[in-house]
Amino acid sequence: MGLADEGTVIVEVGQNEFTTKAQNPNVPYGPEEVAADAVACAAAGAAVVHFHARDGGGEQDWSARQLHFVLLLRDLHDIPTA
Repeated sequence: MGLADEGTVIVEVGQNEFTTKAQNPNVPYGPEEVAADAVACAAAGAAVVHFHARDGGGEQDWSARQLHFVLLLRDLHDIPTA
């Protein structure tokens, strides 16, 4: 028996996996865009937000600045991140 059988569904948002802004101009890059989108997704019912930290140009970026952002997002908005 799974969670769906018990009437529970967990919604996870994959914000910016492999899609670029060229493919979809709404894909969030950088801390400010990711944060705004994550808050909106949580408000719409997402239980978990999964994203890939990217710089403003879309390159993967796991620098200290980005990791600090992840912690702020989690702590300030009470949004689980994966």
